[in-house]
Amino acid sequence: MAKGADHITKAALITGAGAGIGLATARRLARDGIRVAVNDLDPKAAQDVAASLAEPEEIASVIAFLVSDQASYVTGAILPVDGGYSAFGAPYDTAEIDAAGGTQ
Repeated sequence: MAKGADHITKAALITGAGAGIGLATARRLARDGIRVAVNDLDPKAAQDVAASLAEPEEIASVIAFLVSDQASYVTGAILPVDGGYSAFGAPYDTAEIDAAGGTQ
């Protein structure tokens, strides 16, 4: 964390994190030790950013668990290791919403 910084919260949701200021903000907060959830109108961009914010140890610890005896009862499960991206689902596709707010 940045010297002298006293964050009120240790988690942040960054919208528009797929590029530009949103991306820079997500990277900076993650570097400062804050857990970052990302969202963007482009789901692929958000997923790529979330993957890039992961520390190698975070991915490795999941792999180590899955190959350990402690995971002997885990069978046929899909375990997303994506920083919470899949828990929130893809954002709305704004191309399908007309000016009046109705869907096309």
